[in-house]
Amino acid sequence: MALVFGLMYLLFTTFTDVFEGEYGFTTSTSGLVYLGLGVALVICMLLFGALNERVQAACLKADGATQPRPEYRLVLMIFFSPLVGVGLFIYGWTVHYRVHWIVPIIGTMVMGFGAFFVLVSFTSAINPSWSLSTLTNPTRCLPSYT
Repeated sequence: MALVFGLMYLLFTTFTDVFEGEYGFTTSTSGLVYLGLGVALVICMLLFGALNERVQAACLKADGATQPRPEYRLVLMIFFSPLVGVGLFIYGWTVHYRVHWIVPIIGTMVMGFGAFFVLVSFTSAINPSWSLSTLTNPTRCLPSYT
């Protein structure tokens, strides 16, 4: 999880230099580069919500267990984590050869898919009482004053 978080931080620090320096974006339009990653994360949130319960049910059935274990939440991470490297490769390769600006943004989208599944799967496995709704709705974590 720390490696993926660090890679995302490094990716974010390169956006300004790459898109303003290589592609000629202005300071105001270089902020739009984050939209590719944002769209990917919204799609991943919907995909994770649809797949997580099905994968856990399949793992329960395969193991013959009655209670879900935290390790069942890591199965999606196994399948989607290679997308982090693939996305970084697409981003780095296309920036180096100055391919059209949309291609590196597509690379960040691919990396976002992998990063989301690594971060959310790991976080939900560490604290199994957290559900997807808790992770994606910060108001559930606020204290109640009633």
